[in-house]
Amino acid sequence: MKKEKSATTVHVTDGAIRYLPLLFILLLSVSFSSHCQNKSGSKDTAKKNKTVHSQLLQFSGMVVDKSNLRPIPFAAIIIKTSGYGTVCDNNGYFSFVAKPLDTIDFVAVGYKTNAYLIIPDTVTDRYALIHLMERDTAMLKSVTVYPWPTKEEFKDAFLNLNLHDLNMERARKNMALAQKKAGITGLPMDAEANYLYAQQEENNKLYYGGQLPPENFLNPFAWQKFIQALQNGSLKIQ
Repeated sequence: MKKEKSATTVHVTDGAIRYLPLLFILLLSVSFSSHCQNKSGSKDTAKKNKTVHSQLLQFSGMVVDKSNLRPIPFAAIIIKTSGYGTVCDNNGYFSFVAKPLDTIDFVAVGYKTNAYLIIPDTVTDRYALIHLMERDTAMLKSVTVYPWPTKEEFKDAFLNLNLHDLNMERARKNMALAQKKAGITGLPMDAEANYLYAQQEENNKLYYGGQLPPENFLNPFAWQKFIQALQNGSLKIQ
């Protein structure tokens, strides 16, 4: 016996047909609204990115040595995209105007050059940091500089110097013992001698504080030195 397939028949009433145009309009409006929202979201994202790129901020901080945390004076801070920047002061401090998403290069003599990216999510109108820089050490070979290639050439050049007779006479006069003594006697005290003299005077004031200083006129030892100087003639030289 053959089995006959049963057919399913969908009956659409007149009431359902009446609401089909309304259902179509509703689906069309939902699709259009979703498209507008996506387009508006894309515009807002682009506008936000444009605002981030155009925002200005005050970028400040210090540049220090990574090994000892000492300030690095006169380090250069440069914006990589525009080439603008500034230089640290003597204490390693810097401050200049930058933008979010700017790449900042830190350059200093004797240190490795490195970069830093300003993250826009953490940026307001001011941004500060302490930047660590690592030393870049280059060992050079030792070099000895000589005025002449060999000692023999130096000896020949020194012996063949043509000095004028007047210069030789002036040199002999300056090297004379009497002239040296006269020059030393007439020289004023230098800074070290003045300092020692002032310290000695201050010590004498503290030592004899609250009493009269001794009077050498009645000091027998002072008279003994005076008589000895008078006998050997050293008093006349003084």
